[in-house]
Amino acid sequence: MTKTHKTRKKFNGILGLFLAVLLLTACGKKGQDEFEKGKALYTAQDYKTAVTQFALAADKGHAEAQYIIGRCYAEGKGVEIRPSVRSWHLSTSHGMGIPFHD
Repeated sequence: MTKTHKTRKKFNGILGLFLAVLLLTACGKKGQDEFEKGKALYTAQDYKTAVTQFALAADKGHAEAQYIIGRCYAEGKGVEIRPSVRSWHLSTSHGMGIPFHD
């Protein structure tokens, strides 16, 4: 193996690692900003606006936001109680890895 080949192989390994970290970082933040805004609004008991922020996060693939929307539809926080919508959101969040709690 030549020195050039070893250098190229090492560079490709480092590049691959960098791209993997970049991808994981990007995926891990999907909807996180909207989720954090939703949590702050929920804590302030502005449930209607919180649900809107959670919906934005859920649309970007945020599983916990999906779960909280389901709970809001179950409890009538910011939205009217709608069991079918509640079930859909909770089931979707479960499919995204959130344990189902009823």
